[in-house]
Amino acid sequence: MIFLAKAVQGDFGPSYVYKNRTVQEIIRQAFPVSLHLGGMALVVALVGGLTLGRRVMLVHVVKNAMIPVLTIVGPLFAGIGTGSFFVETIYRVPGLGRFFVESMTGRDYPMIMAVVLLYGAFLALMNLLVDLLYGVLDPRIRYA
Repeated sequence: MIFLAKAVQGDFGPSYVYKNRTVQEIIRQAFPVSLHLGGMALVVALVGGLTLGRRVMLVHVVKNAMIPVLTIVGPLFAGIGTGSFFVETIYRVPGLGRFFVESMTGRDYPMIMAVVLLYGAFLALMNLLVDLLYGVLDPRIRYA
């Protein structure tokens, strides 16, 4: 219960692996790096797919066709931060994914719990945003 009360305030305690740093400091420094790296990877993947069918999309896409696209894009944005574990570890990028992998091998439980909680909250937020945008794209979709 004490951990949850502190976690809500952003206090995950000291890192067991990086003894001179707190988990909050590591996350504050590493998460933007992960977002930037993941964002670049997402842009490359999306641009590749969109350029192939640009004319078709511009001429034939309507609002109803955007709903399945939005369904895919929401989790993709959540994957920006979470999908960089291997890339950050292999190339020694100081992002959150690398710190998470190192915390797993070093049994840094405060760091593991903080990252899992952060990624879970980020995924839930992206899913909520997608659900809210459904109503914007298609007014027939209403929430009771």
